[in-house]
Amino acid sequence: AAAGFGIGISRFLPGWLGADPALQADASAYFAIWAASLPFAMAMGTYSSMLRSTGDALTPGLISVLTCILDVIFNYVLINPTRTILLAGHSITVFGFGWGVPGAALGTALSNVVGGLLALALLLFRDGVLCIRRPGSWRITKACLQNLWKVGAPLAAERAAKQAEAPVSKAPVKDVFGNAGLMKLVILNFFYQTGDYGYTLWLPTILKGLTGGNMASVGFLAVLPFVATLAGIYVISLFSDHSGKRRLWVRFSLYSFAAALVASVVLRDQMVAAYIALVICGFFLKSATSPFWSMPGRIASPEVAGSARGVINGLGNLGGFCGPYLVGVMMYLYGQNVAVCALAGSLIIAGTMTFLLPKQCDLVDSDSDVAIKNQPRNA
Repeated sequence: AAAGFGIGISRFLPGWLGADPALQADASAYFAIWAASLPFAMAMGTYSSMLRSTGDALTPGLISVLTCILDVIFNYVLINPTRTILLAGHSITVFGFGWGVPGAALGTALSNVVGGLLALALLLFRDGVLCIRRPGSWRITKACLQNLWKVGAPLAAERAAKQAEAPVSKAPVKDVFGNAGLMKLVILNFFYQTGDYGYTLWLPTILKGLTGGNMASVGFLAVLPFVATLAGIYVISLFSDHSGKRRLWVRFSLYSFAAALVASVVLRDQMVAAYIALVICGFFLKSATSPFWSMPGRIASPEVAGSARGVINGLGNLGGFCGPYLVGVMMYLYGQNVAVCALAGSLIIAGTMTFLLPKQCDLVDSDSDVAIKNQPRNA
């Protein structure tokens, strides 16, 4: 319904919004293509939530990162025409469709299609509690409702009893601001997002200043750091889950990100080495997110943890505005190298905040043992 509605109004929407007549055709095409992909985007969100409900936060994160990487690749190929770029002194012909604005929309739509289908495939073919290939009827029967009542009623009664003993849900936001550990996570996330968004949005400009290439070659070079991001999320999450030391791996990721940024400045006269440093930045770009977002639930009650994540995300993501703005001001006043070092400084502050977090953020040995025992085994 949403897709049909979007496609239906796409022809008229730019005119309603007062867009320049010369831009209305491209704007209509972009909106129509984007609207057509909404079912897949919604499916990806729904299936990812189902996976998270089973305790699997890594797989939806990897799907999201893969979708972003595919968006970059598809846009690069679909927007630009076939052209010759200069890379490390060699001329390389890069294929492209040259579809412009509709190509940008189609690139985003295709990445959503892949993400939605991949999430569905995991539910279809991966063994586990959500596997929908299992034989049996999906009809809602009296026996199903009886089992639902037997399981749900005691849990609801237990939850009601706990809320009666400690009614924290009446002022959850107030409880968030009164929790020192959660506010430290807000500060950490603010400086982390400052470095994250500053790097992400200014990477093409940094690459252009480093290589002196045209936008086509810069776009080609910008793909690899985000491919490394996918590997970074998986590797750091693996080490964090194995050791249970959430604070350590968040700190390691942020300090490594900062060190790679500084290395790209120090090695600026050696283009290949500086580019490798920027790829390493990509590896650590999102690697701290998985261990970081497991922390609020460990230092707050279940009723407060949900609000805490919202506050941490909302206030912390102000760094998403400050980071790009900081880079822009620093580049204008002092040059690109100082701007990159400013991002590194923000990440160092974020990493240092992990020393101030409570020990409860980490998994103790007993928690790790329980988590391992409760992992579902493949049939």
